[in-house]
Amino acid sequence: MRNMALFLAAVLVLVCAGRARADDYPYDRSVSGCVRGTCDNGWGVYVFADDDIYEGQWQGGKPHGEGVFFIVDGEPWSDAHKMMGTWLNGEEHGKFSYIFPSGSRKLQYWYHGEEVTSRIEKCRTADTITDGYKLFVAIVNGLVAAADGGNVGERAAQGYDAASRQVVPRAVDLTCDQLLAHFD
Repeated sequence: MRNMALFLAAVLVLVCAGRARADDYPYDRSVSGCVRGTCDNGWGVYVFADDDIYEGQWQGGKPHGEGVFFIVDGEPWSDAHKMMGTWLNGEEHGKFSYIFPSGSRKLQYWYHGEEVTSRIEKCRTADTITDGYKLFVAIVNGLVAAADGGNVGERAAQGYDAASRQVVPRAVDLTCDQLLAHFD
């Protein structure tokens, strides 16, 4: 009986070990953190606790530049989705290719960590009323900042706050023309 229990335990260990290797996950799933290169400044690979992986450029300990984010979430490696694009200070920023396990792709647009794909699509078919409203929002947000004599719409679009410090404008505050200028 004892031998049978040991045999079954050994088989279970082999099956589990085989399953961990069978999906070709490239790193030890029990390890998270920076596993290759430098995840401070330069190129590196970071494995998250949920098995997601970022491989690409880093600056100041944040993804910054070209990279690939593998969305694994503990699933088999063959089910991983990929996001290929550009990060800016740890946030997605620019055009991204979202790649499904089947190999099909979807183009996504990100603006400072905010996905704006549907907004971009709407802007490409927007009427002047929509653009006018967005410009109105940008102007209202930048009125105080424009008090130094600059063009009100331009100052708001550049994201100046009331103390004339440049800050990153939110995507919702940009006109279609301003937002499209980032991607076209």
